[in-house]
Amino acid sequence: MDDQLARPLTLLGAYALAGVPDPGGWYAALDADGLDGLEHPVDPDDAGALATVAAGLPGHWSLVPTTVAATARRATTDRAYGLASDDEAGRRAAVDGVGRVLDAVARLAESEGRRRVVAVELQSAPGPGRGSGAALARSLTELAAVAPAGLPLVVEHCDAPRPWGVAEKGFLPLDDEIAAVARAARDTGHPLHVGLNWGRSAIEGRSAATPVEHARAAAASGLLASAMLSGASGTPGRWGEPWSDAHVPPHGTDPALPRPEDSMLGPAEVREFLAAAGPVPIVGAKVTARPSDAAPAERLAVARATLAVLRDALEDVLPAWAGARAEG
Repeated sequence: MDDQLARPLTLLGAYALAGVPDPGGWYAALDADGLDGLEHPVDPDDAGALATVAAGLPGHWSLVPTTVAATARRATTDRAYGLASDDEAGRRAAVDGVGRVLDAVARLAESEGRRRVVAVELQSAPGPGRGSGAALARSLTELAAVAPAGLPLVVEHCDAPRPWGVAEKGFLPLDDEIAAVARAARDTGHPLHVGLNWGRSAIEGRSAATPVEHARAAAASGLLASAMLSGASGTPGRWGEPWSDAHVPPHGTDPALPRPEDSMLGPAEVREFLAAAGPVPIVGAKVTARPSDAAPAERLAVARATLAVLRDALEDVLPAWAGARAEG
């Protein structure tokens, strides 16, 4: 973990960009750029597919499975479903599903003789009114008892409901997630954490300031494990309606990246977010391309340009991170 803190793992949420595994030999190009692995969706009802995903990656790459797509899809049709559900049947269904994911992670490690999965991302559905921090803490405590020893479980913050509009996902507020994770970590001794995504925090607060506020709060708790980048826009454009969770890339000087009017996230915002987050073991980006039928080469260009923005910002903040570690 010390090496990771010195220079965090850099991951790409490639599924939002590519749609298929390793289109056109992307992984070799991204590996040459210094990418460390992928954040990749895993469906609890098809958790065995994790081994297929891992087999297609460069052998030294890390993998962070996330249940976000499956959770959002299930929560849309079953409002009682989720790790934070106050409905016991809905909570139990979510816990059992994540348990299957953890079983798949354990089988993968056993078959390969090493641990490729460095963390598993979870979400706090269904949100206020139907869910609570107490229920989330109970679920995390149960999952810690069956997770592979030492495997970090990271509650990825999604946008929570706010008074000024319909939420994209509407899961628990960050403060509730932090409190639940802290309680379960204290009770179990298992590595339980929270994770942030710039775009989802911006969508929640309708502001570029919210991701920084969230990063400071999560960092202050000592529980922040990941800082991921997606952009957001408050106006309609190529990536859809305002404040949609569309995985907009950051704007920048590279022609593959969007213009500032299409993405609130730019190099300055990336640096500010990472500086507020402080030393975390995982950073990364989850972005997509427009038009939606863009050629694989265009999509690869978006990925590489986005990761270049992230790397440049990381170089700027690493000295401050080192100072923070020394003081700590």
